Amino acid sequence: MASGQPATVFTDGTFTPADWQSATFVAQGTTSMAFDQVAAGNPEPGRRMTFSVTSVDAGATVINRSGAVNVVFSYDPSVQGAIQGIVVSFDLAVLTSTFPGARSGGYTPMLVQGGIAYAMSGGASAGSTAWVGFTRSSTDASQWVGGGFNPDFSASGGVIRFGYQTTFTLSCDLQVNCGPATVTSALDNYRVAIESVPVTNAGIPEPSTLALSGGALLLVAVGSGRRSASPTDRTTS
Repeated sequence: MASGQPATVFTDGTFTPADWQSATFVAQGTTSMAFDQVAAGNPEPGRRMTFSVTSVDAGATVINRSGAVNVVFSYDPSVQGAIQGIVVSFDLAVLTSTFPGARSGGYTPMLVQGGIAYAMSGGASAGSTAWVGFTRSSTDASQWVGGGFNPDFSASGGVIRFGYQTTFTLSCDLQVNCGPATVTSALDNYRVAIESVPVTNAGIPEPSTLALSGGALLLVAVGSGRRSASPTDRTTS
């Protein structure tokens, strides 16, 4: 994925709550997902996900898919260059579980562009109480899917923000209903490295043009604030 210029890198190992925005895409039955900062990181602090369910019918399976995006870091292909490759890494651990039946949890790198959430093909499983590191990479926008669509990594693409998607599945294999129960897991040392095509000087405004537009750019920056609207899920079930 060598691009001829240094990679753009974003890391987060503290997970300040105001820097992350979460959304629930699928919530079957009585499931819910909560996100917060937790001291039990690798090292401290980390980002905790608490998956809760009030009850699961005997023999039934329920799924909850939620996601979180960082609202501080963003990448603009039209300014910083078309994307050639993305490498996302993070650490995962299961903290506690009170569910008596079968459970599985998966974490997938996610990006948001134009209000649409896209998940990278291939996730990681949070199945161990010990911290385990994972790395996932992509070299093409087709590896990020949102309801049959793909993001635009070209130099005309819109601003991109990065995060992760988590999907938990609980199956009640008892003769009676399961629940209430919770499963808590944590993520730490989130890192995104973006390889891009070098930006050429073509189309860059003259200094006088920049001076005239500077005031408008400032107004846009102030008006946009740090937060954005919740992303729309376009991932498949």
